[in-house]
Amino acid sequence: MKYFLIVTLLVFNQLLLHGQEKQLPKGWDKIILNKETAYMNLVIGEVSKVFPEKAAEENRNIEEFDPTIVHIVKEGENLSSIARHYNLSLSNMYKLNSMSNFDELNVGTEVVLGYAANKEEKEEFFKKRGLSKYNVHKVCEGETLYSISKQYKLPVAELKRKNNIEDNTIYLGQKLKIK
Repeated sequence: MKYFLIVTLLVFNQLLLHGQEKQLPKGWDKIILNKETAYMNLVIGEVSKVFPEKAAEENRNIEEFDPTIVHIVKEGENLSSIARHYNLSLSNMYKLNSMSNFDELNVGTEVVLGYAANKEEKEEFFKKRGLSKYNVHKVCEGETLYSISKQYKLPVAELKRKNNIEDNTIYLGQKLKIK
């Protein structure tokens, strides 16, 4: 009887402790990292060993930058016409792009125009050529609709509408219409 009472108290105590476990804020998930408990921000992929106090949407302090300046090939374009459009030398275009056949550029192919040290330099590249806004953005690792919309000063709802996105799901390498 004495052992039964002790076992019952221990089981009750465990149930009570388990029931009082802190709820994770919205957008976080509990994971095991190196055999220890950690928490993953499902919005930006950040991992923390400290229990999160705020919802994941409020923890957006990481901004990534892709230094590659690209052009997405449209119908009827070739490397020469793209070089003329951006006032770049054709020989430089050959150096920047490792394609085997420049005569057959497929629609949607990315052609590298150059590289920028920062976001301002990238914007300046297009402004100098009378192209103040980018036409297409290629989704990079860690980016969200929110971070992309912030980068182009475009509301998330408008970005979703332009790209026929119903939920908030985007994928690595996806090309999003910006203009």
